[in-house]
Amino acid sequence: MIMGVHRAEGPHRSRLTTSDPDEGTATPAAGESTGRWYEPEKNLTTQTWEAHLRRPLTRAEREDGLLSVVAGLSEAEVRKLMAWQDDREKTRPRTQVSRQRISGSW
Repeated sequence: MIMGVHRAEGPHRSRLTTSDPDEGTATPAAGESTGRWYEPEKNLTTQTWEAHLRRPLTRAEREDGLLSVVAGLSEAEVRKLMAWQDDREKTRPRTQVSRQRISGSW
């Protein structure tokens, strides 16, 4: 039984965590990890599960079809989508960007 609820600030919105009166301490929201993604959360408005990247995508990553948010009907589905995106990120071709200076008189 959830006796108390408070919000812990997250990167994109607040996260719900629970407080057990028998324990006297708050529990962290879904055990944060340190991978590419924040832990999946259920969006209470749409009733879908979502996971957000920990950092913004580069233009090249967006052009290669990578996503900054994945959503699904279950947490398991979202975790599969996260793994699929991770695989795509690892196998996508890397574009070499020329870093030569452009000089001239203006």
